[in-house]
Amino acid sequence: MKLNYVFLFLSDPLDSRIPDVEYEKEYKIASKYFSVGLINQERLFEDNVITITYKISNDDIIIYRGWMLKP
Repeated sequence: MKLNYVFLFLSDPLDSRIPDVEYEKEYKIASKYFSVGLINQERLFEDNVITITYKISNDDIIIYRGWMLKP
């Protein structure tokens, strides 16, 4: 079984298709070596809905890179 590391970065608050400006450089570098996705923090906090631009599978190891989430 091959492990697939996926880095999830916060999306831009105004455009959920691009990374937040604070993580843009890290996103570009990580995307050269790993699978990457974006998570929309506003939808999570406001609507309690998780929106991710990457289809996660059971074999993926997810690494979140963003601001701290609410408990």
